[in-house]
Amino acid sequence: MTQNEENPQIMLALDAGGEGTKFIYANASNQVESAASCYMEPQIVKLPHSAIAQLQGNKISVALPENMCWIGVEQEFYAVGYLACSRFQGSKCLSTSKVETAIYKALAAIWVIKRKLELGAKFTLDVAVVLPPCELSDKAYFEEQLRQQARRFTTPDGEMSVDINKFLCFPEGAGTFLLYKGQSSAAQIHQEDIALVMLGYRNASVLVSRRGLLDIVASSELGMYRAINQIVKRSSNQSENRLVSAVAKAGWDVKREFLSNLVNTTNPKRKSYELDLLTTAITESRLEYFFQLKTWLDEMIPREANLIIFCGGTAEYLRQPLKKAFPERCLFHGGVKIPSQLDTGGLGCRLLDIYGVYTFLMQYSLQQKIGR
Repeated sequence: MTQNEENPQIMLALDAGGEGTKFIYANASNQVESAASCYMEPQIVKLPHSAIAQLQGNKISVALPENMCWIGVEQEFYAVGYLACSRFQGSKCLSTSKVETAIYKALAAIWVIKRKLELGAKFTLDVAVVLPPCELSDKAYFEEQLRQQARRFTTPDGEMSVDINKFLCFPEGAGTFLLYKGQSSAAQIHQEDIALVMLGYRNASVLVSRRGLLDIVASSELGMYRAINQIVKRSSNQSENRLVSAVAKAGWDVKREFLSNLVNTTNPKRKSYELDLLTTAITESRLEYFFQLKTWLDEMIPREANLIIFCGGTAEYLRQPLKKAFPERCLFHGGVKIPSQLDTGGLGCRLLDIYGVYTFLMQYSLQQKIGR
């Protein structure tokens, strides 16, 4: 084997968001053909070694790596993603700093990539991550911890040792802005003020490009979780995990066929009654949430912004009321779509921000090679 084959160079762009960990990866020697995306559920849970031993004792498994992932760091073990939520009732940890869990989720993604690309236990990684603007001050800590922990951590395949070469960190929404910049004229970017609003599951953030200079305006915990939490309180026997997907699929029009699985009764009259209650809970909760969000956006979006780019999964859900609230200035997801061959999980606009970051990382790594 050549030296490059012995120590392959891998690229990873990662978003450890509150509604799921999304990442795009590729072997740097074949960036176009090997590029792929992956999604992991947002849950994570700390486990005793005995639970890991039991998992390892199960020799019959045909699960995909993203669905059977755990990692060990300094004698502490964590189940991540589907394994955490399906078997160990793991938490989304929305009340803690994203950086605290993002390190373990990044290590989990690294192991999944190892499996997907059929790599050995050692390789070199260029990584780009996104964080809420309110947590960007933690990026140095994130980088330090990720570099340290990646050098030696345990996985279902045994110990791994990964060297972090380049580390880049962006505020959420920056990737979408980079994609918009790539398809827009220089005059648009250099002569206008453009607001970029990232609406995720936990956070809502506003960035502003002032004639091409991107600046962070504000970030708050006004993501879709605020509405889901209210729906749980207003409805009967519902949980956040069950509601998220159903509410998203039901859309702003609240199509009841996507909610029927949430009702546990087989009695037709009772089912209709519970569906009415749930529909009312969704309608009232999201309206309350949108009023809070719009009040905040009215304060944070500069009046001189000629264009407002809304991005993120929550922005797509709120497309109808946002278009009414901000007519004429409204553009969703920068007018960009994720390449269908890369979006194998059907994440759509939720993958777009990290795709923009991945594209930047790919170009950045290429420039670094040329500059040597």
